[in-house]
Amino acid sequence: MATLLRAEYSRSDIAVLLSKTAGIRRIQVVEQPWGTFINAASFDSQDEASATNYDAVWVRDSIWGYYALAAEAGREQDAKAVLLTQLSYLASQSERMDRVIVRPELLDMPEPVGSMNAVHIRFDAQSPDYADVTEHGEAQPWTHKQNDALGLVIAASVHALRDGSVTLDELSVPVPVPGSKACSENDAPSASTRDAAAHPALNSRLAGLVRLVAYLHAVKFQEMEDSGAWEEQPRRNTSSIGIVVSALEDLHDLLGGAVVEHQSPARQERSSLARAYGTVVSALHLEGLADAESISTLIEEGYEVLHRQLRMGGESPDYPVDDARYRQADAALLSLIYPCRPKGLDLAEELHILQIVGSLIGDFGIRRYLHDTYQSANFWWHDIKPDADPESHAKREAEFVRGTEAEWFFDSWYATCCLVVAKEMEADGMRTGLPAGASVSSPEMLRNTAVRHLNRALGQITGDGMVSADGKPVGPDLLPESYNRIVARHDDGKVFTWAVPSPIAPLNWAKASLTLCLQEFLQE
Repeated sequence: MATLLRAEYSRSDIAVLLSKTAGIRRIQVVEQPWGTFINAASFDSQDEASATNYDAVWVRDSIWGYYALAAEAGREQDAKAVLLTQLSYLASQSERMDRVIVRPELLDMPEPVGSMNAVHIRFDAQSPDYADVTEHGEAQPWTHKQNDALGLVIAASVHALRDGSVTLDELSVPVPVPGSKACSENDAPSASTRDAAAHPALNSRLAGLVRLVAYLHAVKFQEMEDSGAWEEQPRRNTSSIGIVVSALEDLHDLLGGAVVEHQSPARQERSSLARAYGTVVSALHLEGLADAESISTLIEEGYEVLHRQLRMGGESPDYPVDDARYRQADAALLSLIYPCRPKGLDLAEELHILQIVGSLIGDFGIRRYLHDTYQSANFWWHDIKPDADPESHAKREAEFVRGTEAEWFFDSWYATCCLVVAKEMEADGMRTGLPAGASVSSPEMLRNTAVRHLNRALGQITGDGMVSADGKPVGPDLLPESYNRIVARHDDGKVFTWAVPSPIAPLNWAKASLTLCLQEFLQE
């Protein structure tokens, strides 16, 4: 890769990079009779896959994969199939959503029950029922309260409807819902569940989207503490709130617009969608929760929290400083620049996000946040499971070596965000109104920063003869989830540190992020 790095990239340079890294970035889709999936990671060894459960399907990772596939020539049908499967999975949870819409307090039950009552964001692709990942024959408890992933599904659906790659007919087809289960078997079915049984079309992908909007309304997403992108302790995450706000804005815009004569086919499809959406809202008795007026109210209330928390400092700043939930810098905030962009954010807020996430940049990658114990030094040597179990978290904390947080693949993500903001600065002609202490003052500086982070992202690709953080060989030409540290103390007291790839390699989210970054450079 070193021979391909540049201090400044031309269009032809990016074309060469796209060609040379095509195999490295290629996202493998898994086709089953019940859907098309992207596993979180691709392993040669089934034992390694089973040990980490990274062969499962995460909604968040799948949507990133969808965007990358949609951006690559020749992969459009794969992208469409992946998205439609995610929407089918969402529809399969209709009964779970109905229960929470009627009784949002189900999410407040003691853990892990509260999180298991939420819309599930991970499942086993080998299961025709979209079943949960199992452990010892039982569904593995998981931190399913992840509103950011739900917002990404809405945003991607609007994206596909806008460009015509997914049609209203495809959203309206009834889908089987074998995975639909009530939160409590003792509860009577809700009105919408009973009606859906009588009218199978109300178990369509479109009905799943309608229910999801009502679900986010019922749980008060703008106030809710969720586990966010990192699937950890629930907190009021700015990133989750902002993603949902952006997705609801996009949906509201898509559903809006007056019906006029002599409409274009695209406009006719949009009008038909708005009518079909409204019909489903009425049929499911979700007026006041999922209709256009309700969406508008949700957006306004979401913005109030979003702006306040960014003013306060970042991701979850609305807690006492000594509270474990308090956080300012968090890489998840990049989501508010790309792939979701709340229209009400201004450039000063975006530059603030780049600035505080910039404080997490390490030698090899970007930390998720400070004092992140997951995959920190010697993680893989302490027999700690990479899961959401409280016992695993306690063990991670006990073994944590300060300053050895894993450094993730986010350089490509950061580079993309820099390019997006640079274009916005030029479009608005803005050179003032920057946050106090801002280190970036021009589009040129942002583009230079983007180049530096693209080069760092390319540098994360594994080479020959490398060993991963669990001591096992890792193959060449892979994009790992992160770079980890191994720390050893010699008998004479000297401390030795090695930086090596995580054994989670290749990660499909990392592939998607690099693809989208290169595509953004190509547009430059």
